[in-house]
Amino acid sequence: MAEQRLRYRARKYAALHLLLAKWIRNHAEDGPYHYVTLGGTELKDVSSLQWIDPKLGNKIYSFEHDLNRFRLASRTADVLVSGGMDLKIIQDDVFSYERKSDLPHIFYMDLFGTCNRTYVGEFARWFDNDVVRYGDLLIITSYLGRNPGWQTVLKPYDAEFRTLRVSGQKEKRELYR
Repeated sequence: MAEQRLRYRARKYAALHLLLAKWIRNHAEDGPYHYVTLGGTELKDVSSLQWIDPKLGNKIYSFEHDLNRFRLASRTADVLVSGGMDLKIIQDDVFSYERKSDLPHIFYMDLFGTCNRTYVGEFARWFDNDVVRYGDLLIITSYLGRNPGWQTVLKPYDAEFRTLRVSGQKEKRELYR
């Protein structure tokens, strides 16, 4: 597989910026944070976080499971590290992260698919093992692709819709929104 960077428009990180701004305004502690992310090949969330406040990414860990994407992210990281950023790219699943610091953490989980029941075990393990603690920030977003169609978007929620006794397409879409 050829190395290919993922390219997103500028609006991709709007949700992250809005969530961070709201959290900083109302809940953030004034001190250093460790940042754990699925930063992608371009590490735009990392650069953005550093621009907002370098203390939010005192120590940064970005995970890439795929070897080709790991190589691309590592090249991007080399540039950021040469500028003074404390950043480590790890070729592994983000759920392999083990907390080694009592500093508060920010976790940015920008998943490729829907955050559904398949992640219950991983998040449960993180909470059970104090990887995510009180005072941390956990942001979960999902990229579902461009216009996948309502059938594709709603299918992972079939069980929930049955539990709620929702069968109409229009009502399903309203609940999803």
